[in-house]
Amino acid sequence: MEAYLEIWKSDGPELVPLEGDRLTIGKAGSNDLTIEGDGTLSRLHAVLERFPAGWILRDASSRNGTFVNGERVFTDRVLRHGDEIRVGRTRLVFRGARPTEETDTDLAEPPPELTDLEAAVLLALCRPLLTGDVFTEPASDREISEGSGVSLSDLPRVIAELGTKFDLEGEGDSLKARIANESLRRGAVTLAQVRGEISGGSPRARPADRAWRFEREGEYWSIEYGEDAFRLRDSKGLGYLAKLLSEPGREFHAMDLAMERAPASTAVRREPDLVAGGPSDAGAVLDTQAKEEYRRRIQDLEEEAEDADAMGDAERATRAREERDFIVHQLAGALGLGGRDRKAASETERFRLSVTKAIRSAIERIAKHSDGLGQHLDRAVRTGTFCMYAPTESASWKTVG
Repeated sequence: MEAYLEIWKSDGPELVPLEGDRLTIGKAGSNDLTIEGDGTLSRLHAVLERFPAGWILRDASSRNGTFVNGERVFTDRVLRHGDEIRVGRTRLVFRGARPTEETDTDLAEPPPELTDLEAAVLLALCRPLLTGDVFTEPASDREISEGSGVSLSDLPRVIAELGTKFDLEGEGDSLKARIANESLRRGAVTLAQVRGEISGGSPRARPADRAWRFEREGEYWSIEYGEDAFRLRDSKGLGYLAKLLSEPGREFHAMDLAMERAPASTAVRREPDLVAGGPSDAGAVLDTQAKEEYRRRIQDLEEEAEDADAMGDAERATRAREERDFIVHQLAGALGLGGRDRKAASETERFRLSVTKAIRSAIERIAKHSDGLGQHLDRAVRTGTFCMYAPTESASWKTVG
């Protein structure tokens, strides 16, 4: 039986048999497999070739890259049965054999027996199938948690159990992609179920938002979390927390947080390269942790820009590149030739330490009145040169600072 490709569309897969020794993929009509309607594809995007070891996938220097199970392909990649291939916005699945009614026992294999919890996770995992023209990748851990009701701490265990039941190996997004493919192929989840789960208003797919309160009233903060309600006298740390809670997922530089809370008479002017003038040498402008955070942020922004390009979102790609260029400029001001540290008064470091200490002190005060909120904030609030509130569960805060 010949190998074949599944081209996934919103109404299901189209099968393309791999009958020769070579198959080109792209948007140009000269390709063996021409994919229309996907502007993120290159004219010649990728090539499949048959070798003794099996079918090999190679990216053809495409603009937006070729991915297998969520990993970008830079060299020849030997394909395995069930591998998910993404070219542009188009999702393909490699199968080692073409289905026929007489001989295909693989497709006839029944799905494994699933618990209600596992079935809910599968539905949430496959929800992106109908959110666009094609299914490019499975849902994120957070989306699965919100859609199934399974906590983020329990989700890895459930995903691992599903992998075992479908006899699949791997981890992370690669394993999730393989589970999604296999569950659809074997009928554990159907397109009709996914459509019903999205349009039918499943309670687990749309958990009620939690409205928590963190509001300043004069010299006190009124805080409500679940059944806990209490008031705390104002402090810098509580003010920083309120700012972070008001914009979940956004990074704030420690200096920006401090400047927002500082009285106008004591505010320090922020220089473009984060260097405070002065004759003294208080060490490097940026410590090792700060430089690592900058570099991680640059990498994240480059990936975000590539994703935005692939999705045709020029505005988001431009924003990501502008922020990346700004950070690169900041690093250039802090590092000399050969990447050596410039010496200057460590204003950034002082702000990092001061803001971190204030936020952690505020969380400790909160924990004395609400152990649950203290634990939540301890997990969700990141401090350092950049601070952020990144909750792992659905939450809505009413904040007034």
